[in-house]
Amino acid sequence: MEVGSCLSDPDPNSGGNWPKDFYEALVRPDWRLWVEAVKSENESWEAFDACEEIPYDNILAGASVIPLGELFTIKRNGKYKFRQIALGNLLKQGKDYGETFASTVSGDGLRWFCSLAVTCGKPVKGWDATTGYLQTKQRVPVYAYLPSHHGYSNLEYEALAIFRGKLLAVLKSAGMTGIKAFGRKMRQERRVRPKTVLQVKRSVYGIPDAGQAFSMFMQSLHIKKCGMVQCDVDPCIYYKIMESQATSDQQRGKVTGFLVVISWVDDCRYFGTADLVAAYETIITENCKCTMEGISKEFVSIQLNHDITGNTFELTQEDYWVMAIERFKDYLGNNGPKQRLIPLSPADEKLLVEPTASEIKEAEKLPYPNLLGVVQYPSNYTKLEMKYAMSILSRHRTKWGINHFKILLKALEYGWSTRKFGLKYTSAEEPRERNKLVAYADSSYTLPRSQGCRLIIMNGAAICYTSKRHTTTDDSTTAAELTELYLAACEVEAMRNLNSEIGLEQDGPTTIFQDNQAAIQIAMNRGSLSKKTRATETRTLTVRNKVEDLKVVPIYIKTTDMIADIGTKALDPKLFISLRDRVCGYFSKASPKS
Repeated sequence: MEVGSCLSDPDPNSGGNWPKDFYEALVRPDWRLWVEAVKSENESWEAFDACEEIPYDNILAGASVIPLGELFTIKRNGKYKFRQIALGNLLKQGKDYGETFASTVSGDGLRWFCSLAVTCGKPVKGWDATTGYLQTKQRVPVYAYLPSHHGYSNLEYEALAIFRGKLLAVLKSAGMTGIKAFGRKMRQERRVRPKTVLQVKRSVYGIPDAGQAFSMFMQSLHIKKCGMVQCDVDPCIYYKIMESQATSDQQRGKVTGFLVVISWVDDCRYFGTADLVAAYETIITENCKCTMEGISKEFVSIQLNHDITGNTFELTQEDYWVMAIERFKDYLGNNGPKQRLIPLSPADEKLLVEPTASEIKEAEKLPYPNLLGVVQYPSNYTKLEMKYAMSILSRHRTKWGINHFKILLKALEYGWSTRKFGLKYTSAEEPRERNKLVAYADSSYTLPRSQGCRLIIMNGAAICYTSKRHTTTDDSTTAAELTELYLAACEVEAMRNLNSEIGLEQDGPTTIFQDNQAAIQIAMNRGSLSKKTRATETRTLTVRNKVEDLKVVPIYIKTTDMIADIGTKALDPKLFISLRDRVCGYFSKASPKS
């Protein structure tokens, strides 16, 4: 799975643009590299029998015919790449496709997986499906017009050079305008008066339901072929647990082998006992064209540092932050990024007010939404302490001023300054403390809606973390805290279910630390409510059911020890760093400075 695969500069011979079709690629000095890339893509399509050329008159009645997009790019490592995609935006929902999702493991599921791996002491390995979507069949009839390279890219280089010579003559007499005109003429002939078209037989990239088709393929691969169980809490987690069949009471039910897998579309990570891992790898390679990567050091731009000997597993996105700074360096001044201790200061938060019309006009060309998306991505995976800042800054996604952009740049600089640090999970020395869930819930009381934060820690660092506004209006501090306690209890129950699925039953109810005694009293006591608290939503009061069912228990903690406070307001550097290190697993280490 590639994330941001093309950030290099365009071909200098192209007038600042990549080739738009095969004809433009042929007249460039590096044409052989482009042809090689096209031939490589064609080989993949041929290997999977992705399409078949048929007479136009053989098209099924009512079926759609669409163009194929041609993407020419150069990857960061300098490799020329060609990707042929269907222009699926021309297809109609309900007629040409149904579901459009592509399955990816959740951030909570990914962190849970890594947290669990550290206590199991098994190396995390990975595999990546090659030309993933082409491994699934197209389920609804779809046809495509012949692409520009059809009939040419399969020629030998000597024969292709003759055709290139004719194009060069056009280039010499009419320039790139002549080449573009030739391309338009060919497209018109192949689309307006086509004699043949391509019958699409595989779920090629660009067809809206290709992701869903591939998800079904991955499910079948793991469930039917590998004999694994798909997780109910997160469908992108699969597991297999082998138990002893011995007749003695002491040995019966003892775990003899296990395997845990997570998937992100066509990219998988897994760990387990040696026998099940070996069997899994054999079945996958026999039933899916893929690349086995061995011990994994990266997953969807996240660096994985698993120290089995030291019983730690650290997740960072150092490379991501370096590239993010490079992308927005023109907005950071001549001296480059500054060191930042916090992503959002209390003083800066006060400046984040609704911009005036003139301020919006002045800043309209600043790439605020793009920068926000770049900074938000790691906050969902490894930089959880930035979630409050992202929650506040994202409220100005459609209307921003220069001050908003400058403050967002500071958040970018904070991520870069602390890029070597993310989340660090540690296996406890005491066995019964391993994989134990502990939660925190806290909320500010603000109008029109309160900002709450809830988090769940397992093996030394957070696996779940939420900082966002409540969807309901609270009329008191107690109501705000009780709402967050209820929301935290729901997330705790989900993670308890996840652990229970693979046999990690929690010993007793999970503690949810709260710093509001009135909220705890309401949750623990079904006695009569005061006139004000009687208005509390019935949904929120169901936290009592979870307490009575021994799933959670709220425990009072001093506000000074409430680590979820980091997600309810902007904090000064000293307090922020202290809470961050406790949330992210660095509490016993020196606080990160850069």
